[in-house]
Amino acid sequence: MKCRGDLYLTKEECDRPIRDLTGSDEPYWLLCASHKTDCRTKWYPTESWQAIVDGLAGKVKFVRPAHKPTILTGDADFSRDIGGRHFVPQLRGVVELAGKTGIRDSMRLVYHAEGIVCCITFLQHLAAAIPRPPGKTEVRPCVVIAGGREGQFVTQCPGQNILHTIGAMDCCSSGGCWKSHVVEMGAKSDRCLRPSNGYAECMRRVSPERVIQTVLSMI
Repeated sequence: MKCRGDLYLTKEECDRPIRDLTGSDEPYWLLCASHKTDCRTKWYPTESWQAIVDGLAGKVKFVRPAHKPTILTGDADFSRDIGGRHFVPQLRGVVELAGKTGIRDSMRLVYHAEGIVCCITFLQHLAAAIPRPPGKTEVRPCVVIAGGREGQFVTQCPGQNILHTIGAMDCCSSGGCWKSHVVEMGAKSDRCLRPSNGYAECMRRVSPERVIQTVLSMI
């Protein structure tokens, strides 16, 4: 039994050229660089996302989808926001579709994508659940920036390379910490034990270089 869901597109959705969303027929990877403001421990630094895009320029075309109806852009401080909204950092060098795609559009983008780079999020599960086009390998490459919040055995599906810090830090030495907040918000018992300038230290430890090398190994 394969550890993944099953989601399907209609024939019309599969056959429709993806250029109506991406602007061209070029191969692309999806970059899910957006975050829920009520789970700050899963955020990856904006400068690290940008370093990944810059480091793979000329090798990988990145498209960024975001299907949520409420999108926040820029580098605003949401340290006190526990309302479950979404933060989308501004990035250079990506095809920006944030706020322009619905869920079915996101499914089409996943179907045609060569691969996906994301944190532990909805798109990770779509990557595993949606089949690939005819002529492609069975599993879709997916690089997941996971840090130490959730154990690899909980989140990994076929084709996914989970970049985690489980066992590398005292706060997640034997499994995920399952904390949600980094700064002083929410219950004290739900706060990160190793905050680092607004992010969880475990996420900072997954370097852009590590992500870049993993992507290159899967192309």
